[in-house]
Amino acid sequence: MVTRSGHEPVVIVPLAEWESMKETGYLLRCPGNAEALRRSMAELDRNEGRERPLADRNAVSDVSCD
Repeated sequence: MVTRSGHEPVVIVPLAEWESMKETGYLLRCPGNAEALRRSMAELDRNEGRERPLADRNAVSDVSCD
C-alpha cells in the first residue's frame, strides 16, 4: 500500500495477481457459475475430485447470468 499526502492510498500488485483477481470477480458475478464452482470445490474438499479430459468448447453450454 502506498499512502499519499492528501490523496487516497493506492495498492500495487503484480499484473498476474491483478488479472487473477479480475477473473475471479468475473466468474463469481454470475450466481449459476458461482454455485457450480462452490460445488466443485466441495467435491475436492471431500476428496471426490477426478481427473477429466478438457471439454470441447463447442460442447459446453455457457452459464447464463440473467
